[in-house]
Amino acid sequence: MNRELRIGLTVLIINTLISLIYLIVNMFFRKEHAGSYMLRFWVMLICPVVGPVFFFFGWLYFKLFMNEPVDLEDVIFSKERVKTYRKADEARERNFVSLEEAMAVSDKASTRELMLDLVRRDIRESLHTIAMALNSEDTEISHYAASVLQETLNTFRVNVQKLYRTILEMREEDENEENRGRIILFCRELIGSLNSVLKQKVLSPMEQETYVTQMAEVMNILREYVVPEPEMFEAMAMRFLDVKDYIHCEEWCDILMKTYPDILGSYTCKLKLYYTVHDRNRFFETMDALKHSEVIVDSETLKMIRTFS
Repeated sequence: MNRELRIGLTVLIINTLISLIYLIVNMFFRKEHAGSYMLRFWVMLICPVVGPVFFFFGWLYFKLFMNEPVDLEDVIFSKERVKTYRKADEARERNFVSLEEAMAVSDKASTRELMLDLVRRDIRESLHTIAMALNSEDTEISHYAASVLQETLNTFRVNVQKLYRTILEMREEDENEENRGRIILFCRELIGSLNSVLKQKVLSPMEQETYVTQMAEVMNILREYVVPEPEMFEAMAMRFLDVKDYIHCEEWCDILMKTYPDILGSYTCKLKLYYTVHDRNRFFETMDALKHSEVIVDSETLKMIRTFS
């Protein structure tokens, strides 16, 4: 056997021993990484010298340059929620017009885009605007408006009836403190939901009157437990005014005046009623009472007084 062959066999034997030692060590200490060290074992076995040298210097490089501890001094891990603010699209807002103006111009593309933008928002306060789109010459806009309006109103009807039945059922139960609190909460929620839709006048006249009556019933239930806020009394009077039930409207105006005699809403509520029915005498009586009170008059009330005068 010549010298070159002996050197070659010696290298193969040493390489095989190194590979086996690597395999045995990893089998005992790195069981979870079996796929990784098995692959390296076969590479070192098939590629004598080159394989072990490559993996050795790779390991040495990692230990010297890549194994330093990470400095987390400036890093904060927190579960607190951070509210981010999105920059307003000024160009888009400048080009945003009302749906009425878009339909008047008869620009179908702009009207469709505006309708989509409107629907993406909270449409509960935009039902009146969507209802106006029903008369659009663009059949696609009118059909889409009808679908959105019908779906929203159906959801409204279901939620109102569900909440109304819940209130009636809870009144029949034992009136403990917790039950009373829930009745008050549900009554306020139902009144707010009814008022938000009724004031937009998107329902049929008969349905509008039915829900106004139901709203008054819930208001009376709420009054059994607490004194409602003045905005609720005023809203109740205005909803009766919308359906031209002037008798009940005046009743709620009187209740508001007796409950909150020192707020502007108590006077403006009656002024709007007498303005609508063209009762000049009672209008000016209420106006004189407002002048002699300590209530501060806003610009809207002054404008109404000037218009009627």
